[in-house]
Amino acid sequence: MKKTKIAFAVTGAIALLGMIQYITLNAKYPEPVEHIMELGEVMKIDNYSFTLKDWKWSDGSIVDDILPGYELLLYSDGKGYPSEKEKIALATVEICKNAEDDSYLDLTNIAFEMGAWHNQWDNELFEALNGKNSLFLSLSEGEKKEIIFPIAMFDFQFTRKEWKNIEGRKVNIVVACYPEKYVLQGGI
Repeated sequence: MKKTKIAFAVTGAIALLGMIQYITLNAKYPEPVEHIMELGEVMKIDNYSFTLKDWKWSDGSIVDDILPGYELLLYSDGKGYPSEKEKIALATVEICKNAEDDSYLDLTNIAFEMGAWHNQWDNELFEALNGKNSLFLSLSEGEKKEIIFPIAMFDFQFTRKEWKNIEGRKVNIVVACYPEKYVLQGGI
């Protein structure tokens, strides 16, 4: 009986310490304030502005149009995943530098999310659409550049119901996460 009481006391103490740590971390690092911009709206972050200019859905067959012979996903036997089980969204984002400085923009930090689904783009497809070495932009003040982000999704990443209606859902292009979250929202 005494061992049981000690075990409960230790478990309670660990739970209490865990709760204190949880509260402390959440106080120190609160949830970010979200800034969501939709198609055509301008989002400003530091010396840059971002505008989602266009959004197009396609099945995976568009990959062969962009990069002939390239497969996004392969089975273990080397055969490509069926294009009808892939969805590709092409998001065209205009990026403008608003002030002169010596900074460059690192696009590798940009990610995509839809509910619990998170991803980044395929590098080969990204470079086929935007050119080699296009992940780091060095722009002058007032200079604009359009970047096409290929957002690939596969049927096995979603439930059947979600997959059936995937083109009717909003997709977030996350430009910055913390301490403030900046999102370009595309999709519908």
